[in-house]
Amino acid sequence: MTQLPYLYDAALIALSGEYSSDGQIQRLLDRAGLPYQGTGPKASARIWDTAALYQALRRIGFHIPSYLAMSRTEWVVARGRKLRQIVTAMGSDLIIRPNHPHSIDVRAVHTPAQLADAIEDMSVRYDRFIVQRHLSSIEVDCAVLETDAGVVPGEPIMADSRLLPPDVSLALQRMALRAYQALGMKDYGLIRMLVAHRRIWISDIETLPSLSRSAAFATSALGLGWSYADMMSHLAARAMTRPEVIELHEGYE
Repeated sequence: MTQLPYLYDAALIALSGEYSSDGQIQRLLDRAGLPYQGTGPKASARIWDTAALYQALRRIGFHIPSYLAMSRTEWVVARGRKLRQIVTAMGSDLIIRPNHPHSIDVRAVHTPAQLADAIEDMSVRYDRFIVQRHLSSIEVDCAVLETDAGVVPGEPIMADSRLLPPDVSLALQRMALRAYQALGMKDYGLIRMLVAHRRIWISDIETLPSLSRSAAFATSALGLGWSYADMMSHLAARAMTRPEVIELHEGYE
């Protein structure tokens, strides 16, 4: 790693998920003195921990669907008590998911029996996981991109490609921009939101969303009128012009 600054001008991180979205590769690049695009290690690690992220967002006024973060040990030691606690607090129409974004391992349950089975399976796979109230909602992805003109949100994208009313779209863009700035993100990111009960709820934050042409980030960002090639060139330029080490200049309280 120490030779990288002598071989390359910057790194363009195209990975997402563990070892990248959690801040590990950024920390290695900071230590090597090689600049890169995207959020640095401290904020990335905090955003990767979904329970901590939810707690921070709630503290500053964002709406988060009711949830309970749980460890494998907590479930194994007190299965019956935990099950009763969850059903009493949130009912049984729930989702169970790992305590980090990017995962496709999300289970929907509708009865206490299904809930117990899903938590048991999740506890075998992950050390920490989240049980969360399921909202009957519209799911929307919105890119946020830092440009020469400032930080701008992309076009909100619904999972089924339906168009949103202009006033709802504007509210989602404002919410995405607010979350991005509150969390100390850099260069770009993807904010996943839910529209339900006349409110906008934060579901997930991706500091290193997939950069593939068909992924949600590109689809939303291209709503700004850029070509895909222009967007990728812009992110590479952001890496080239970044300070070599950014860890001391980022994060959220």
